[in-house]
Order: sequence, then structure tokens, then C-alpha cells
Amino acid sequence: MYGITGANGQLGRLVINNLLAMVPANQIIAVTRHPARLEEFAVQGVQLREGDFNEPALLPVAFMGVKRLLIISTDDLTGGNRSEQHGQAIRAAKEAGVEHLFYTSAVNPDPDSENPLKRDHGLTENHLKESGLKWTALRNNIYGDGLAGMLQPSLSNGKFFIPQGEGKTGYVAREDCARVAALILAGKPDLSGPVDITGPEALSYRDLGQRISEVLGKSIEVEALSNAELQAHYISNGLPPEAAGGLVWINSMLAQGGFEVVSDTVKKVTGIDPTPVDVFLEPLKA
Repeated sequence: MYGITGANGQLGRLVINNLLAMVPANQIIAVTRHPARLEEFAVQGVQLREGDFNEPALLPVAFMGVKRLLIISTDDLTGGNRSEQHGQAIRAAKEAGVEHLFYTSAVNPDPDSENPLKRDHGLTENHLKESGLKWTALRNNIYGDGLAGMLQPSLSNGKFFIPQGEGKTGYVAREDCARVAALILAGKPDLSGPVDITGPEALSYRDLGQRISEVLGKSIEVEALSNAELQAHYISNGLPPEAAGGLVWINSMLAQGGFEVVSDTVKKVTGIDPTPVDVFLEPLKA
């Protein structure tokens, strides 16, 4: 039996769709806080179970009978809540008799990092190591699916305003990550330990400026700004201050580096080339 938490999320749904092509539907257990939202899978034979990481006492029941469990990381970024949620799910999985845990981590996780993204994933991988169970950390790089939307506010009057820093990122498609996760969850291949899942190349913001020029078919001037200047630019382009601050944080984080990892996992596991970054930039034409 194969279990998937966060089954109602974007990645969870994609994983289930890919897994349905490999295993019988009645061998899939989709765990979510909102089972009613997954009726399209229930009619195919997928088992739906309610499960909430904030109610750990109920999780062993949700995981009962599962032998290979994919824990999709939550989106709770407040004060260490996420790593504790994951730890509770891991302990519940062990209590329920799960044999192999799979977890959607990030490249270069670090339990001691000041970056909450890297810290939460690093702490969770520690929970995996301490569980005594067989485990696999699917270290996904930054999703490129929303890249055009993230970059659009930085474009204005033929200029591309970028954060300071030359860090590079190996942007990867969510569908590529889902396909890899489904195959590894199904044991095709059966991998354990950390597995980096990335796009085909790592690009800096200056590199992205060049790619944007090529996609749009016109020259775009790149100009680096301080975080305060970037935030002021976003607000002048119509973003609310809170949204502008969040976008500055994301862009600055990536520009500082730590996401340069590039692997051939997508090609090796799926037999399909990973999605190139230019595909993510196509929406900018509109």
C-alpha cells in the first residue's frame, strides 16, 4: 500500500495521477485534511483518509496499512512549526508500521541555517535519520512553474530589476518532481537516502535577464537594486507592501546562493529530459 500526505495540494494531486499509471488505485491511500475535495480520485478506487499534522494522535489511523509513505512537506513557515509537524507525522508513521518513508525536502538542507526553508528541511531530515526506518529525501530544487509571475513585477520599461547577489538556482518543474516521486515511491527505482531533483541548469538573475531577452525577442537591461529599492519598485508597480516584502525576501534568498545544485535525476528516473527554464518564462510574452 502506498500513502501520500498533502494529497489535495498541487504536488500531491500530480503524484497521485502519475502513481495511478503504475499501481492499482485501491493500493493508493490519499491522506488530506479535506477528503471531500478528492472525489475524482475516490471514484477511481483511491482510498481517501482524513489526516492533519496538527492532530498527531489521529495520524496512525490515517497511515494504517501503508508500507511506503510519501510525506509532502507542509507550507507552514511560522517559527519552526513545520519541522515539528513533519516529526509528528514521522513518529505516527513508525507507530502505524510504515516500512519506508519518502519526504519532499529541498537541496542543501541545513538544520543550523538561518534560512527557514533550509532549516526546516534539515531538521526534518534529522527526524528521518532518527526514526530507524528506511527513508528517502526527495530534495526538490525551487519550482519554476511560477517563475514568470515572480519575475514580472521586476520588469519595467525595458529593464529587469534584480536583487544583489550572483547565486544561481536549478529551477525544476513541479510535474517533473511529481513524476520522479511517483516512480521512486513505487520502487521504480527503489532509492534511499538523499536524492537531488533539479532542472537541467542553474541560472543567476543576470542569466535570467539574458533568457528573458531571448524569449521576448528584445534587449532587456539588467540593473541590481538593494532590497529597499526593490521593495519600493514593487510597490510602485502596484504590489501591496506585504506582498512586495515577501517577493523581495524570495528573490534575495535565491540571489544569495545555495540552490545551485544540478542533477540528472529527472532524466535517469523518468527517461524524460527535465523542463528547461525557457518554458517557465514563456508566459512573459503575454
